[in-house]
Amino acid sequence: MCSLNSERDMKMNKIIIRFIGLLVVLFAISVFATPNNAASQSCTPKFEQTPPWLGSDIASSIPLPDGRNVWLFGDTLYGDKRVVNGDDPQMVNNSIAVSTCKKGKWDIRYTIRRAPDGNFVSFFRPQHANTWYWPLDGLYYKGDLWARCCASAQRPRATRSPLGLKLAAPILPA
Repeated sequence: MCSLNSERDMKMNKIIIRFIGLLVVLFAISVFATPNNAASQSCTPKFEQTPPWLGSDIASSIPLPDGRNVWLFGDTLYGDKRVVNGDDPQMVNNSIAVSTCKKGKWDIRYTIRRAPDGNFVSFFRPQHANTWYWPLDGLYYKGDLWARCCASAQRPRATRSPLGLKLAAPILPA
């Protein structure tokens, strides 16, 4: 009987040792396969306030074939510094940016469109008064960049609609 237990114990020990060896190999592979150098870490998106772009409430990215990314933003605050006077923040309904990652360095260039008079306006301009577009997402297809937006309209304050908004179906702005 002692010899049976010894053989069983030896087999169990071999299985345990092989299992531990497998865990060590898998751990080593995961450590060496995971990029842990500064270059890969530094290309994490960082949306820092870069006047006049001071922040946004929605972000969606579209990868381009050359490695850049186009970013679509919703309501965007702008100005020299982030301040709200009364109920009117300095804000447009959308903006865009293009980001790159070269040699481990993240860079983003924001764009807020300007009207002919020099005032900031939404990048995706509405076709009708008291309406605007909020970008949802997009894609790059056969050399064209497509953005899917939600069209919104201001309702009179007398309505019981939350925020006084009327939301339409998502559309592709022209």
